[in-house]
Amino acid sequence: MAKLPPPPAGVNLVSYADDCTILATGPNIDSLCGKISDYLTDLANFFTAKSLTISAAKSTATLFTTWTNEVRLELDVYVNGNKIPTVNHPKILGVTFDSLFSFSAHASATCEKMRARNKVLKSLAGSTWGALKETLLTAYKAIGRSVANYAAPVWTAGTSDTQRRNL
Repeated sequence: MAKLPPPPAGVNLVSYADDCTILATGPNIDSLCGKISDYLTDLANFFTAKSLTISAAKSTATLFTTWTNEVRLELDVYVNGNKIPTVNHPKILGVTFDSLFSFSAHASATCEKMRARNKVLKSLAGSTWGALKETLLTAYKAIGRSVANYAAPVWTAGTSDTQRRNL
């Protein structure tokens, strides 16, 4: 990753293992899409020289905005002449983002995972029989709390009071 072509001014590349995210900020969406498409062309040429390709079908483009009228915009980002699909809820390193940074989709998914894991804990507790308190606490820490804590500093600040109560 250290030998990748450097991004142009106003464009950033963030990577972890084999996941890469290209970011650009500014007031003009069309110029941002153009900058990112140009950088993707540079990356595609770099990868082609190494017998690798960037798959437009496996890539996504997302607009993060505070203006609700822009949430449904279709972004014109291309790689190798193929349009990258615009997705409003991309999943990046296990966290589901949304265009308005409300993290409602991620909070809902986390609630569902927690409900499923709570069913396991209820089964372990039983009514006339059950595991010891220490066993239940260990099981909760292993299968429940880990789900709630995963990347929590990233997404909990954007959640609403209702989502926090559900969690």
